[in-house]
Amino acid sequence: MIWLLLSILLNTYIGIVFKVFHRFGISNLQGIVANYFICVITGSIFLGHSPFIAQYLHKDYVPFAILQGLFFFVVFYLISKSTMALGVSATQVSNKLSLVIPVVMAYFLFGDSISFFKIIGVLMAGIAVYLASQKADEQNVVHAKNTLILPILIFLGSGFLDTLTTYIQHQYFHAPEDSSVYIIFCFASGAFFSGIYLLWQLSKQEEKWSYTSIVGGIVLGIPNFFSIYAFIKALGANVLQTSALVPVNNIAVVFASAVCAILFFHEKLNKKNYLGLAFALFAIVLIIFGDK
Repeated sequence: MIWLLLSILLNTYIGIVFKVFHRFGISNLQGIVANYFICVITGSIFLGHSPFIAQYLHKDYVPFAILQGLFFFVVFYLISKSTMALGVSATQVSNKLSLVIPVVMAYFLFGDSISFFKIIGVLMAGIAVYLASQKADEQNVVHAKNTLILPILIFLGSGFLDTLTTYIQHQYFHAPEDSSVYIIFCFASGAFFSGIYLLWQLSKQEEKWSYTSIVGGIVLGIPNFFSIYAFIKALGANVLQTSALVPVNNIAVVFASAVCAILFFHEKLNKKNYLGLAFALFAIVLIIFGDK
């Protein structure tokens, strides 16, 4: 259970860091790119040596790590575009509701049990995400027809990432260092693809490089590596089935992030938000109870 709690805390912290990025004028794109490189360095130090050697490069999971690294960046790019076009709420809902995909896939891939309470808990989790994401200041956001595809792509992309992570953990992690090596390869792939995109943006002068992004990358990158490491370890601990652990992790992050927003950023929540937080707590209890 300690790994699940650590995953929730670190993912909540990452959300707070992005708020700090905005306050200090740090480019999200540059911060993310720097973060990927810092994650590779952090992981290599944690592993004790470089993973870019023949012993690991021939592992069966390396192609999956490259694919996941690419999707890390693609989903981030879609989220940034959707936030601009549709607002934070619609983007948050499509991102977090993707928990439904790994829950369903866990039933088919790993034979997870499906109980009445777990189903009700997952449905309640969806309602919780929707209510907790509603912001009054986004009611006037214009929804262009060609941008409505963005939430769908985010939903599918985020769900794919969670499902791929759980699948790799179940099928390919045999040695103790496999999880660390896989995560490092994921972030190396993310660094490569996002770095190319950043250079393209800089060449078009749509981005102006700032060295504060390196600081942002350090503040974000170190906990980001360990957030995924903790999540994978939580999957392997078998405290909860995958179909329960993923939604509990995601909904707990939504709840903890809202609490932090109130305490540290003095954000005001409306009645729907508070109702969503209540639904989130109830959903977590139902999912855990239904998993036993």
